[in-house]
Amino acid sequence: MQPLKLPEPIGVKCPDCGVGDVVGKYSRKRKLFYSCNRYPECKFSAWDRPIAEPCPLCGSKYLVEKVTKRAGAEKRCPNPECTFREAAEAQVA
Repeated sequence: MQPLKLPEPIGVKCPDCGVGDVVGKYSRKRKLFYSCNRYPECKFSAWDRPIAEPCPLCGSKYLVEKVTKRAGAEKRCPNPECTFREAAEAQVA
């Protein structure tokens, strides 16, 4: 049996409902994803870590932090029609 891991809050309010907090959860295949802690009422979920900043180009409610081998860590707009990308600052844990 695997030990139960509780959802980990990341300190960002849910961009869809504005009431709940975004938490990190694990899928059945142990991949990290982010969703609202009010799950049945609010259906927000994302594979990339949400950042509580609006998009400067299209005005989307939030940005996501995407890490790739080619570009490294960058902030992106989750809107597929928007082209906003910016290098993310290095975070000290």
